[in-house]
Amino acid sequence: MIDKHKFGFNKISIKISQFDVIIKRLNWIFFVGLLGGSLVWAVGVHAKAIGPQSYAPTAISEGTLFVKPNGSGEICSRTNPCDIETAVDKASGGDVVFLRGGTYTLSKNLVLGMKGSATNPIVFESYPGETAVFDGSQHPKGTQIMIHVNGKFIHIRGIKVKNMPRQGIWIYGSDNLVEGVRVQGSGLNGIQVYSPYGDYPYGTYGSRNIIRNNIVHDNSDAGVSTNGLRNGWNADGIAISSGRDNRVENNLVYGNSDDGIDAWRSVKTYIGYNIVHSNGIANGDGNGIKAGGNETDSGTIIEHNLSYSNRAFGVTYNTGVNLKFFNNTTWNNKYGGYRFDSDTTVKHNIAGDATKKRGSGIEVNNSWQRSGNVTFISTDPSSSNFLVPKSGGGFEDIGAHVNATNTNTNTTNNTATSLPDVVVTELSYANGIFTSRVKNQGNAATPSGVVIAVAYFVNGKYRTWGAVNGPLAAGASATVGTDGSPYAIPDGTHTIKAYVDDVDRFEESNENNNQLSQSITLPGSGGGGGGTTTTSLPDLVVTQVSYANGNFTSTIKNQGGAATSDIFISVEYLVDGKYTTWGGQQGPLAAGESITVGSQGGSYKIPSGNHTITAFVDNLSRIKESNENNNRISKSITIP
Repeated sequence: MIDKHKFGFNKISIKISQFDVIIKRLNWIFFVGLLGGSLVWAVGVHAKAIGPQSYAPTAISEGTLFVKPNGSGEICSRTNPCDIETAVDKASGGDVVFLRGGTYTLSKNLVLGMKGSATNPIVFESYPGETAVFDGSQHPKGTQIMIHVNGKFIHIRGIKVKNMPRQGIWIYGSDNLVEGVRVQGSGLNGIQVYSPYGDYPYGTYGSRNIIRNNIVHDNSDAGVSTNGLRNGWNADGIAISSGRDNRVENNLVYGNSDDGIDAWRSVKTYIGYNIVHSNGIANGDGNGIKAGGNETDSGTIIEHNLSYSNRAFGVTYNTGVNLKFFNNTTWNNKYGGYRFDSDTTVKHNIAGDATKKRGSGIEVNNSWQRSGNVTFISTDPSSSNFLVPKSGGGFEDIGAHVNATNTNTNTTNNTATSLPDVVVTELSYANGIFTSRVKNQGNAATPSGVVIAVAYFVNGKYRTWGAVNGPLAAGASATVGTDGSPYAIPDGTHTIKAYVDDVDRFEESNENNNQLSQSITLPGSGGGGGGTTTTSLPDLVVTQVSYANGNFTSTIKNQGGAATSDIFISVEYLVDGKYTTWGGQQGPLAAGESITVGSQGGSYKIPSGNHTITAFVDNLSRIKESNENNNRISKSITIP
């Protein structure tokens, strides 16, 4: 089998100092040399584990540039860090850019267009013990905001990318590495390799990239059908949409609206040792792994993957030519385990699905070609024996787990290191002040110098905040009060909520247990139990809306007593109650001032007849206002 594989590692973007880490993790035979300035290796045998694996973080001593959210330094030092754009302008081959924990909001694309080399890559990595979070939730879905990797030999490691309005990370360039990254909530593909230049497979760029040890989940365009978003059909977890010799390995990919991993229109892509499950929402196809198509010889290799509980197939050829499916295990996929064509080589695979396969190919020693039905030790994804064939059943020598370490396939962490886990154990309110008790129930302290912040909500809306300085030792608790403005809750029954580490300043072993809610009833009259009144706030209203030739225009006024912050002021346009497009401008907007907002999300042709158009400012409640119920205006129009 090995000499039929073309692994495509003509160039590998790792630092020589990290080479021993790779050797420890892989049971491969290496021949290493330098050819034309690039690192080359020959390979044999197989990697030994399935799903995301631990990786060695870069030592702090190797850092050359240091960044923090809203950093103001000019030399990007550890003691005086700069902002991300300054670091990008300065970075060159051999630089290690450490990103301090916290949330980075992007008002435009973050373009990484520089060029490193095989021996001197350019590394962008979270500061050890912290997590840099790139959050695009301030932009409406479809906005052209993402992380663009246009250069060569760029490494992105250990960051979190969430709620980007289009792709999370879009790779145009070649010889790049994305490792140990969590990408979630993107409006289109979580991670996409795509270079639209030249002939198929779209030019010389977008090749030899490595995407490994990542967690990519819940990327979806469901419910949106504009500006390239197609109600679930265009949001894969990982998409290799151009180039050749790209590698997708040891990732956990789940809950995406289209396919988990899609190698459409790429050549000789390698997809191995991934865990892929539960993909397919709305109009999405819902395949676990989809191979390339539309080429005389795709040559994609798919091996040692677990693909289960997807809405369509576990592994499908998608018209790809000369594909190789080796040692995969599928289970509980709705349409079946595998789909392939006559030129697909299918060897040593296990199908635990009701429908084993569709199509006929070059089939050798697969479970459906043996007598009996495969029985697994466990079908519980949290078990270390998940989808491992029972001993003595006659299927132990095939499938994904052959020559692979039986790992916990439900892992949600990128590293095996100890991590904190902060939870809210108590919550109270009196006289405008919130108080919470926060416990670190993890097995490591929170990072030193990083605050442990708590956001307080009333009836689902953010109202104020509190914080204490870290670190918080494992097992220790801290009381967090109200450091923001007091908030007077009106009389009546309400739900209050405390949300610790709400902006993901540091990585935890469990990212989904940070909130505590409870109901309270405030008696008396007007004042919420004597709370202090809030400070002046902005109040955004739409004063007029119009439509002509496919484009909407609105006027937004801040009639409140304070300016908005520098948060993007977005306007959603609806026709007959349904979303059509959007517009917006960057804040701040001073008290009493007005702005004109057009249609930045693309034009929309309203059909002939009578209709109601609506403009809805701050539709996602990004801006705290004195009145949250006056943000829209509607108007009747007639289209001839």
